[in-house]
Amino acid sequence: MGKMDEMILVVPRENVFANETLTFQGVNSDGETIGKIMAHIERHFSEMRRGDAEEDPAFKQPIPYVVIKREDEIFVYERLVGGGETRLHNKLSLGFGGHMNFAEGLDFSDILKLNTDRELDEELQIEESDKEKMVT
Repeated sequence: MGKMDEMILVVPRENVFANETLTFQGVNSDGETIGKIMAHIERHFSEMRRGDAEEDPAFKQPIPYVVIKREDEIFVYERLVGGGETRLHNKLSLGFGGHMNFAEGLDFSDILKLNTDRELDEELQIEESDKEKMVT
C-alpha cells in the first residue's frame, strides 16, 4: 500500500473553523479559539484515504506536531534528500509531525497522544519516561 492509500484522520473544514468564523493565518495562540477548534475536531473527525484528502480542500488533516525545547534552545534538523517529501529536501525543520491514524475505541485525545508518540518513536526513538519529562 502506498502512502496515498493510507487511511488518515480528517475533519470537514466547515466544522473545524465553524463555517469560517474561526479561521486565521499563521500562528494562533488564543486559548479560547484553539479550544473551540479542538472541540470541533473532536466532534467531527473521521477517516479518509490520504490521496483523496490531499486533493479535497473541503477537508483538513489534523497533524500532531512536536517542538523540542531545552531552556532557550530549540532542536532543529535538516531534511535529507533521501526523505519522502521532495518539497522538504534540504530544508530545516524545528519539529516532528505527521498524519494521524484512527484507533478503535479511543477518544480524540487518546488518538492524538498515540499518534504523537508514534511520530516521536519513528523519528527520534524517544522513550516514554523521557516524553513525560518533556511535556509543558
